[in-house]
Amino acid sequence: MLNKSIKLGRLAKDPELRYTGAGKAVANFTLACDRKYNDDKTDFIPCVTWGKRAEDLCKYKKKGDMILVEGFLQIRKNKKNGRTYKNPEVVCLDITYMPISREEKRKRKKEADTEEEVKKNVEKYNEEIKKDNKVPGGEEEDFDVPF
Repeated sequence: MLNKSIKLGRLAKDPELRYTGAGKAVANFTLACDRKYNDDKTDFIPCVTWGKRAEDLCKYKKKGDMILVEGFLQIRKNKKNGRTYKNPEVVCLDITYMPISREEKRKRKKEADTEEEVKKNVEKYNEEIKKDNKVPGGEEEDFDVPF
């Protein structure tokens, strides 16, 4: 018998990283996969991965990024209110990060440049306030708040 699953798709949302009680990393994510013969249908496949692979996925990939996963299909059973629910998911043993397009690279660079510019402006503004010891309204402030 063979239980192997290979899926190519985009992350439907940012992967969620958490840790078990024993400190092992686990990431849950959903993969949006288009059907080959029917372009208007998309399947959303729940996936899970563990350890360093989980940490790297959450660190380097975000919603919309294309990845290729290889693993096996697992059916988890949960009992709730006296009923048994079956939840299928792909346990990913290998994840390949697919290259992003030039357009996506430009978009991300623009977003990063905008974030950097905002950070610089905020730092400059904070330095001016500290230097002048004034609040934006022009009144003097001693910055000692009794909390």
